[in-house]
Order: sequence, then C-alpha cells, then structure tokens
Amino acid sequence: MSPKPRIYYGWVIVAVVAIGGIAASSQMLPVLSVFLKPMTDEFGWSRTEFTSAIAAGTLVGAAIAPFSGTLADRFGARWLVAGAFAGLGSALLLMSTVSTLWQFFIFIVIARMLHMGVISAVLQGPIVPQWFVLRRGRAVAISALGLRSGLSIHPSLTQFVANATSWRTALIALGVMIWVLGVMPLILFLRRRPEDIGLLPDGETQEERDERLRKTQATSEIAMATLDVSLPLRRVLHEPSFYLLTGAFSLAFLVVSGTTFHGIPYFIDQGLSSGMAALALSLWAASAIPGMMVAGFLSERINPRKMIMFTLPFMGMSFWLMLIADSAPMAMLWGVAFGLSEGGIFTTQQVIFANYYGRGSLGSIRGVLWMVQVVGNALGAIIGSIFYDLRGDYLLTFAVFGVIAGVAAVFVGLARPPKLTSPSSNNPAPEETPEQPEAESDA
Repeated sequence: MSPKPRIYYGWVIVAVVAIGGIAASSQMLPVLSVFLKPMTDEFGWSRTEFTSAIAAGTLVGAAIAPFSGTLADRFGARWLVAGAFAGLGSALLLMSTVSTLWQFFIFIVIARMLHMGVISAVLQGPIVPQWFVLRRGRAVAISALGLRSGLSIHPSLTQFVANATSWRTALIALGVMIWVLGVMPLILFLRRRPEDIGLLPDGETQEERDERLRKTQATSEIAMATLDVSLPLRRVLHEPSFYLLTGAFSLAFLVVSGTTFHGIPYFIDQGLSSGMAALALSLWAASAIPGMMVAGFLSERINPRKMIMFTLPFMGMSFWLMLIADSAPMAMLWGVAFGLSEGGIFTTQQVIFANYYGRGSLGSIRGVLWMVQVVGNALGAIIGSIFYDLRGDYLLTFAVFGVIAGVAAVFVGLARPPKLTSPSSNNPAPEETPEQPEAESDA
C-alpha cells in the first residue's frame, strides 16, 4: 500500500458523488411532479396515465438494477453511470418535443430506466461506502448533499422556468444541466475502491489498520461494523435481516415517493399557489440536509438500527401535519418535519447495509435491494393517482402512508445483524470474504 496521503482520495469520491447527485435530483419525483398539471392539462391526459408512464419506466429500472450493481462491483461505476447520465439528458431533450401520450411514454420510460436502474442504484449506493469504514456515516451524509441541494432547488427553479416560458423549455434546461454535471466529473475522477489505487479505507496505513483490528472487540453492532468483513451475496440472501431491511426501506421508499410526487398537486388543491406548493417541497429537500448530517455523524457512535426505529415513526407522525395543512405556514412546517426524518433515513439506510454485510459485494446487494425499492417507488406514485382519481382527494392516501411508516419501523427493529468473525490483520476470514473480480478496475 502507498504511504498515507495528506488528503485521502475518498473525499474526492465524495465530492464527485455529490456533484452527480445534483444532476440526478433533476429526474426525481418532486421535479417530475412540476410537469404533471401543465402536461395533463394541455393534452387531456389523466393523472393516472401520466404516472403510469413514469411507473412503467421505474419498473424497467428495477429489473436492470441487479445487473447494474453487479457491473459496478466487477468493473467500477465510472463509465456505467457516466453513460447513463448522457442517455438521461438526451431523453429529456427528446421529451420536450412530445405531442402524444405514446411519445411521452417512450421517453419517460427510457429516462426513468436509466435514472432508477443505473444512476440511483449505483451512484447513491455502493460507491462512497467502499471508501470508508470508520467515517462511513459522515462520508455518506456529505456525499448526499448534492442530491438534497438539487432537490431543494430544482422543484422551485423548474416551476419558475415552466411558468416563465413553458414546460418544454424547462425540460431542455434539465437535460443540458444533466450533461454538464453528470458526465465529465465522473469520467475524470471516479474510481472503484481504495485498494485499486494502493490505499485502504479511510486513508489508514496498513500498520494503523492492523493495530485497530487487534484492539477491536466485536461486542456491539458499531464495533462489528469496523471489522470491515464482507459477506458474499449468496450468504446475504440467507440472512433474515436482509429481507426485513429490504421490506422496511421499500415501504419507506413507497411513502416518500408517493408523498413527494403528489405533494405539489395536493397543496395546490388545498388552496396554495403553485409557487408556494413547490416551495414546501423544496423546504422538505432542504430540511433533509441537517437530518442527513446529524444521522451521518451519530451513526458512527449510535446503533443505526435504533436510529431508524425512531425516525420512521417520526416520519409517520408528520402526515398529521400534512392532512391539516391548509395554509403556507402549515405546509412549510410539514416540509421541515418530513425532511428531517427522511434525510435521517436516507443516510442510515446506506450505512446499515454496509455495516451489516461489508464492502465486497455492496453493489450486488444494493442492486437486489434497489430492485425491490423501485417497486415501492412506482407503487407510491401510482397509488396516490388511483386514490385521487377514485376519491377526488389525497386524504386516505396520506393517512395510509403514515401507518406504513410505522410498520416499516417494526421491520427494522426485528432486523438483527449477522454474526461476523474478526479478520486477521492481513487476511479476512475466507468464508466471509467475496471472491475479488478478475476484471480490470476503472482506476
């Protein structure tokens, strides 16, 4: 291994993921919801037709997510994710030309497939945890600042551009921005893992790692995570905790996607202006930032499982505020409460999977998890649309979402970590270390 660098390259990876997150946030549901009313009003589509096209692309993305994760494990994420960003920007530019439902369907399916099946599955999953063990929580939280900053800006900015010009111009602007931020930074700076460039996680030297492992006693879930032992996917799939965590975070994803997608139309129906409704969603995204940062640092000292067991019910209770929000101040208060809880869940989800199962097969694990989570993403948006078309309001939808968040917390509480054995200073336990890929890295 190389001598300890003054600035650990893992922090460059964190910055690259953050920049990519700004681009990725432009294709998330709070931004897409800006186009719901103008496009359905102009073309006479129902909200169910609009969201069904998005859901179809999301499900296609779910189908390819496991393959994306496996490719990231074997070859690295650099060219995979950069190519997906290039295709996503092109799809949005083409979407700005649509005049029929089938045209919209084709382009949004391509865009959602690339976004959900490649970019979200890889960029916001296995990349940063590969580079950190001891400082994993804070690194994950900092890397997500780009995504959340983009989410706090893009809904209002996209709504402003659409109002000032047209929804077509807004799509063109998003496509160009994705090209600029999502392609070249990844090609130039992204690398697969520290070992590929002669480093160890967290920038430790071999001597520091050996001494730490010698002293570490795996007496708690936090201590076990610092052992840096990896489980292969085949063993992870036999762990009950994996299915409990997958179920919990898929339910949480259903709640978040359905709420953020229908949030702007809901608040407009409650009497708020389109600008104030978009601001409430932007405040949600902005409030997620302190939630992520606090959760990131705390997860290095406090059991992430217990943290999630607290934040999920808190999210559930925030729907009480949403259901009674009929003014701008109440909508903003909901945005803060929902954002703080969702930000905490976002960070601790990434940390807990890396802590439980290690770095070696994290891309493959994330791909399987994401395949199920993306189904939740699709269902959240489509359930809200169906309930709205049947009832004419969103009240039952958001009440049910609050209950679902509580159920997810129970699943997390039952998800005990697998039993890991401490590796020796130089050789991890063979049965708990995945085979290293023979392919060349993207270093």
